[in-house]
Amino acid sequence: EVLTMRWLADQQCWQVDIAGQTPLLARHVVLATGPLNKPAVPDLPGLEGFTGQTFHSSHWRHDVDLKGKRVAVVGTGASAVQFVPEIAPAAAQVTVFQRTAAWVLPRWDQPYGAFKLWAYRHVPMLQRLSRWRVYWFNEFVGMGFMGSAAIQRMLKRLSGHHLRSQVADAAMQAALTPDFNPGCKRLLISNTWFPALQRANVQLVTQAVGGIASNGVVGADGTVYPCDVIIWGTGFKATEFVAPMQIYGLAAEGVVRGADGGAPELGAVWRSQPAASHLGITVAGFPNLFLLVGPNTGLGHNSIIFMIECQVNYIVKALTSLRGRNQPVIQLRPDVQRDDYAAVQQKMKGTVWSSGCKSWYQNADGRIDTLWPGYTWEYWLKTRRFNGADYK
Repeated sequence: EVLTMRWLADQQCWQVDIAGQTPLLARHVVLATGPLNKPAVPDLPGLEGFTGQTFHSSHWRHDVDLKGKRVAVVGTGASAVQFVPEIAPAAAQVTVFQRTAAWVLPRWDQPYGAFKLWAYRHVPMLQRLSRWRVYWFNEFVGMGFMGSAAIQRMLKRLSGHHLRSQVADAAMQAALTPDFNPGCKRLLISNTWFPALQRANVQLVTQAVGGIASNGVVGADGTVYPCDVIIWGTGFKATEFVAPMQIYGLAAEGVVRGADGGAPELGAVWRSQPAASHLGITVAGFPNLFLLVGPNTGLGHNSIIFMIECQVNYIVKALTSLRGRNQPVIQLRPDVQRDDYAAVQQKMKGTVWSSGCKSWYQNADGRIDTLWPGYTWEYWLKTRRFNGADYK
């Protein structure tokens, strides 16, 4: 476990402090910790007095047998739509707490038939064409996220048809219909979510959780829903990019200093001001430090792997450039970072994510420092070449 990192200006390298081990020195560091790894568990009154068992979906308790148990699920996002259909057949009762309904699209995955397997094996170009089809369809859907009203209407019709085809009851249809634009919160893809909610042993509670009692979950209206197990499907702290690590950089001109006037700490800087960076990869005041899936490079419509590949290629080009010039240090210019962040936020204003809903994409101040407000091919163009003029 990495505890802290400090830039040693005199040695022009990073000191990486590791739990229980001798610190190591590294000329360059790549932070590939990912944004969805810190569970967000709500701090609810009465939680410490709950007599049952609780766990977050990302830290699944495989030692907890759900067979015959009364299970409360808090959250109806991308995690819950995956695990609720799996646990419902085993549990005696599943109570699902939905604060906000989500747009759900059908999953079109199908097993590959013998002919398609043969064709892919003998005509490899067909595999590439299939990937391109998926990629460009997702970019097409992304047009709705970037402001296309026509694509928004298409997504609403598709999701609405999927809902009506699986849910016959009008009252339940209404409870499962969102009041925000598709994509403002994460789009969900499932063929099993709606059927699971209609099982005889599953209850959908359309209100927020107000607290926890010793024997169950308390709804916002004060009703107690008894349960033996609580599973948090409440997502992650996506805006805490580097926590709990502490990363101390260089107190340089144009860079916000630390609270004590010394070296800036990256997490503290991003808590006190916007999470600015250059392409989500480099940060002013933190030399020789590179991020994968850094600020404003997450996605709502396409493959994050594509973005990571763009970032890795950019990092390789940066290191190659340094080697070619026989220079040990690369340091982002603060003005480049400032202009880059301003451009990203200006573009964000026209997207669906700024259309009024509250989501985990936003930080406490309502800023969206998590998502890329454009198409992935645009990001590919921006990261295709390394511009040494952006750095000192």
